[in-house]
Amino acid sequence: MTIYVKAHNPAPDIYDTGLISMPTRQKTVRYEFNFGTISIKTGKYVPYSGWKQENSTEPLADAPIIEKNTIIETYFNTSTRSYPIRWFVRDDNQNVLVKTSTPVQYGEGASQTAPTVEEIHTAGANTCSVTINGGQVEYSIFDGWDKLPININPSINDESFDIYSVWKTGETTITEMFDDNNISNLTPEQLLVLSAMDNSTRNLYGINSKIGINTRITYNMGYDSKEEGTVLIDSPLLLEGGTNQG
Repeated sequence: MTIYVKAHNPAPDIYDTGLISMPTRQKTVRYEFNFGTISIKTGKYVPYSGWKQENSTEPLADAPIIEKNTIIETYFNTSTRSYPIRWFVRDDNQNVLVKTSTPVQYGEGASQTAPTVEEIHTAGANTCSVTINGGQVEYSIFDGWDKLPININPSINDESFDIYSVWKTGETTITEMFDDNNISNLTPEQLLVLSAMDNSTRNLYGINSKIGINTRITYNMGYDSKEEGTVLIDSPLLLEGGTNQG
């Protein structure tokens, strides 16, 4: 926009005087740009704070006195954008929101704490599932998150940085899963399947006989961001020799 000002007179702030609407600049994934400065005291735009002299990097402090042809350019304050981090667990073909952080600046976030298993359950999502049908077994075990600890790097159109659960899944048979005569060192998958069996089913497949009468197996169960290990079931599962009980 070109305006004419008499020599030795101040140039007007064409936004403050209403000649134009507030100038804008397209935000990027990392930065947003705000025209001028808003007064903390009045909550209004500070005149001339949204303008600078050509080739200057500082905003005008007051009205420039015009002595010759002068180019005045917009001045935008640059700030780093912030995004809330959201954790989702996919459960029954839907994403369950488990936790939302306070906004985190772009390029930060590695120190954020992922939800615990308890928080996942409180949100109404599961951390494992198992289906046993005629000796066929399907299982799914929560195995952590697809992102973090990392510094967040959302895409340009994102309004949040979303993290999703990772699962360990498998299909097998009870016979294949427990074909080793020595099962004193159970895997999390085996333990999950055992938790879904009653004692008669374990006897049917000869599992009880594979656990020594004097052997007691204790597990630290489940994935927890604060503790090492893998939490798979909510209630204790005791496997003690020939008197196995769930």
